[in-house]
Amino acid sequence: MPVVSADGIKDFSLSEDGKSATFSLTTKYTSDIVVTIPAECLNTLRKVVELSAPATGAGSQGAAGDKSMADPSTGKLVVKVPKKWAAAADKQHGVVAVIFDHQTPAQFGFALNSGGAKELAAALVKQADVVAASTAARLN
Repeated sequence: MPVVSADGIKDFSLSEDGKSATFSLTTKYTSDIVVTIPAECLNTLRKVVELSAPATGAGSQGAAGDKSMADPSTGKLVVKVPKKWAAAADKQHGVVAVIFDHQTPAQFGFALNSGGAKELAAALVKQADVVAASTAARLN
């Protein structure tokens, strides 16, 4: 069986019923390969990646360079600082997708309707202003 190494994923979408996922695998040496798989397979892939990733404790540096602010074994919220992020409109499904650490094993994303995306954007700006003011106060 021939093996093709993919170097990225693009054009991700879920079917309207949420039962299948379609995306394109990008490669260096061939044209993009469009794949459709059952959505449950995505969860299986995610679990395999999470189980194979090195464990990170509170505040330690993980393989992807993320800083975990909580230990997942405690059942508490895990907050990570991504190296990269992206936002994209999915007009077909009427949502805005936000992807963190795109094209890495730690890739994670979610989607919001347009109203939710605007609310999140406003909340992020407000909280960023709080952090910036706090940082400036510490430096003075």
